[in-house]
Amino acid sequence: MHVLYNAHMTWKEAVAFCRQQGMMLATILSTLTAAVLGEAMIRSRPDFENMWIGGFYDMGWTWVSTADPIPENMESNSYPPWRFGSSKNNAGCLLLDRHVSDTPV
Repeated sequence: MHVLYNAHMTWKEAVAFCRQQGMMLATILSTLTAAVLGEAMIRSRPDFENMWIGGFYDMGWTWVSTADPIPENMESNSYPPWRFGSSKNNAGCLLLDRHVSDTPV
């Protein structure tokens, strides 16, 4: 189950807020999960144009909830369903944005 929370905050603030609520930022382990979140964003527009998810970059992309690495190459099942290298830098956090790609997730 995912809960969308509409507030403007940094990724670190979002991580802290989720922890205070006993939750965590989404860890997307399948294209189905990404599609479910994308559909929820579309149903909730214009409030949700993008959302923080639980990935961060520290010498490689990692899930904050598990410390597991996020694969950088798309597997045969189309996971992960996002574009690496589209970021302006590699010192950031993962943002799910419904506008970035012409191909639906």
